[in-house]
Amino acid sequence: MLIFWRRLVLAALALTFFSAAAAAQTVIVTNAPVGDRIEVVVGGKPAGSATVGASRNATVPADLQAAAGVREMDARVYADGCSKLHRIFIIERNQVPSAREDGCERREIPGIFWIRPANTLVIDVGGAIPTLLLVKGNYDPDNPAPVKRAPVGLVLFGGGGLIGFNDIAAAACGTVTDCRQDGAGAAFKGGAAFWIRPWLAAEGGYIRPSKLTTAGGGADFDFTSAFDVHIFTVVANIGVPAGPVRIYGKVGANFHHAVQTTTQIAGEATQTIELVTEGWGPVYGGGFEGWIKPRFAIYVEGAFGSLKGNPTVPTVEGEISEGFKYFLVGARVRLF
Repeated sequence: MLIFWRRLVLAALALTFFSAAAAAQTVIVTNAPVGDRIEVVVGGKPAGSATVGASRNATVPADLQAAAGVREMDARVYADGCSKLHRIFIIERNQVPSAREDGCERREIPGIFWIRPANTLVIDVGGAIPTLLLVKGNYDPDNPAPVKRAPVGLVLFGGGGLIGFNDIAAAACGTVTDCRQDGAGAAFKGGAAFWIRPWLAAEGGYIRPSKLTTAGGGADFDFTSAFDVHIFTVVANIGVPAGPVRIYGKVGANFHHAVQTTTQIAGEATQTIELVTEGWGPVYGGGFEGWIKPRFAIYVEGAFGSLKGNPTVPTVEGEISEGFKYFLVGARVRLF
């Protein structure tokens, strides 16, 4: 029983605490002279005070529940300007503030404001007529509307999509009419980019296409061919940032490692031919990225390139000169 009552008391205390906290407003006075005093009066009762700092701003907690006995209010707001003092009055719409002190100038902020527990009142007293900005949630007068921008620094990325090759399937089929070609497939790309400037980055990436197969045959033979490739890219990205969005183009080179395996079956005889190639080729393309959060973005990208290379074994004849193109969608994460 003792435990039950203890829990009940704790719950009541917690409810009281959170109810009081939820009813508290914040009044921020901006563009006041440094060193002036700010006083806030709610419903005729003093609610708090502060001194204007070097940023010409002052923040005063104001509790509607404690001062006026209400959680929300349709309010009129007045600002009295005195010598070294600014007094802010927040009162019900059908009431009037207390008499103005001698030597003070009273100015009403036009309008009726619905003030609730979640509001921050930002009052600018720097002009001929004071203004009020009613904000839901917190507000930083030194950074009132931070502009989201595409970041610089080290960014990791990964995505997936489609990749297609120009002639790999046709070359594998040759003159065989009964041939099932597979010249496109899925692809994954991952890597890192370092944005030296908002418009310039160095990027290294790895593209892994799915293995492509071709199969066919004739009256007295059958064959299957597989193309398996790894593509590494080194490019420069040149971007045009527009807030949190960055449109960019890319140009550079790719290095590939490819294995082309062909198996031919004629009667009871089976022959397998394998060609392994490596080499450098060009790559170019572009895309855009949108930074949803300071450290997270989504991106869409497309590019064209060529795989060019010779056999890794000098005694094997053959080479590769194959164009490719890809389209990917993925995510980016900024590390620093």
